[in-house]
Amino acid sequence: MRLIRFLSAVNIRLIKHNLVSRVCLCMGLLFCLTLSRAYSQDLVIYNWEDYMPQSVLDDFEAETGHAVRVIYYESEEDARELIVETRGKGMDLVVLSRQELSAISNQSDIFSIIPYQSLANLQYIDPIWKSKAANIFDVGVPWLWGTNGVLYRKDLVELDTVTWMDLMAPPPSLEGKVLMIPGMRDVMASAMLALGESINTADDDALHRAGKLLEAQKHKVFDYKYMASEIVSGQVHMALSYSSDAVEFLYMDDNIVYVLPENKTTIWLDNLAVFETSENKELAFRFIEFVNEPERAAYIADYLGASLVNTAATKFLSEEYLTEPSLNVPREILESAEMHEPFSPELTSKYNAIFYNALRPVF
Repeated sequence: MRLIRFLSAVNIRLIKHNLVSRVCLCMGLLFCLTLSRAYSQDLVIYNWEDYMPQSVLDDFEAETGHAVRVIYYESEEDARELIVETRGKGMDLVVLSRQELSAISNQSDIFSIIPYQSLANLQYIDPIWKSKAANIFDVGVPWLWGTNGVLYRKDLVELDTVTWMDLMAPPPSLEGKVLMIPGMRDVMASAMLALGESINTADDDALHRAGKLLEAQKHKVFDYKYMASEIVSGQVHMALSYSSDAVEFLYMDDNIVYVLPENKTTIWLDNLAVFETSENKELAFRFIEFVNEPERAAYIADYLGASLVNTAATKFLSEEYLTEPSLNVPREILESAEMHEPFSPELTSKYNAIFYNALRPVF
């Protein structure tokens, strides 16, 4: 099943290169859904493609009698733009990272307050997320989380220990064999981890040094893209990767390893939020309760290769899941790891300038 999901995910990522057509398609879907809203009681979810098992959506429809429609977004930047422009009109529920949810909710009351006391399964959310996600906890339910780390071929990488600096300043043996995620915040965070700086720093000297690091690294990078499938063929020896992507490769080849260099990482957290404009709020909250039922939550996490926030779901996890280190991060690392904080427009501009200037003409 994991191999089938992997091949499907690779195909989906290839489709995602056509950003303009997908954005236009999503806008068209949203327009149609908005027009038909008065005639439909379907639950409409805004989400990444292939980021919710179809069987879960089918089970929800069977239990409630309400069909589920899903609108896909290409990037969270696209999602933010659409949500801010429309306030989510025509949709009920969205899956968003803590970073984006915070950035949007700071602008206005686009999201509904979560009635935690009325949703029994939310009592199982690990208390650590109430502190780590304190700024969005009232409007976003922590759902799945993971890490950013280094994926590499232990049979091809001639290093006893892999560090963040090995990724950002590859030795001669790795030149042209490194793959990076194309996201500005993820790449800049990796540079900051290599330099021993905060991933959210506003320090000009640290930003300058990160830019120099990226500028030198780009000549040694194989490509900037998601889904490092080339690591299977051996074209790529080392890659920056999300844990949820990495787990698919780990089951394909025992020589592929995922590590958090020096026990340092960036934590990502995806959340479920309900739009204030939703005409089906009760149904949307019921869906949040539905996916947080412990056994179902375990199935979703296992299917998607993500880490759980639901403490009651652990007993339902497979042995394969429980023995996979990338999915079971030590508590001390989780507690100490940083998460992306929303930047001011000024700091965002500064990061973008350093990132794009350093990587010109790649981007």
